[in-house]
Amino acid sequence: MMRLPTEIPLRLWDTEIGIKYRFIQETPDCPQAGVFPLLEVPTGDPDRDLGSGRVGAFLPLWLQKSWARKARVTAYGGGGYHINPGADNRDWVFLGLVLQRQVTESIILGGEIFHRTPTQAHDEDDTAFNLASIIDLSDCHHILLSAGRSIDGPNEFQAYAAYQLTSAHDGQPRHPNPQSGSDRRGKPRRSIFQNKYRAIVG
Repeated sequence: MMRLPTEIPLRLWDTEIGIKYRFIQETPDCPQAGVFPLLEVPTGDPDRDLGSGRVGAFLPLWLQKSWARKARVTAYGGGGYHINPGADNRDWVFLGLVLQRQVTESIILGGEIFHRTPTQAHDEDDTAFNLASIIDLSDCHHILLSAGRSIDGPNEFQAYAAYQLTSAHDGQPRHPNPQSGSDRRGKPRRSIFQNKYRAIVG
């Protein structure tokens, strides 16, 4: 018989603070564009591998374009520069591209490919892909699922599942801004699909 733990420890990671600004509106011939700079405040305990213990920042630029209203297909992507202080850490660059389709009023399916440069002195580049879904239970309740693996660099499998409660905005759902965080070494497990709504939507 499998025994489940009687206590589940709760730990605080570093806190992200950001502001989103869309400076180009989408037109039939032009994608929308926006930025979402993030400040990472060291609220976690680095001695327990919970954060870096130093202030970091992520400076992204995202683009998005939708086609075929009936097909409800959207492409978006972009990249950013991450300021990553700390011993043996490196500043790194993230690039990614997503293609997604709204298959029902409440379900989005999509695929992505993304690349990041080394984040630590003895790290290496990593290129990976994910298949993912966003399920809107209501305007304010969402489930996010994502799974994939590396295709160049470390041979790693990654999966992500989350529930998020959001607020409504102008009568339309404000979709969540999920973030997959880092592994125990502080290596980012970011992906565009998981960070899609950091960009310019909503």
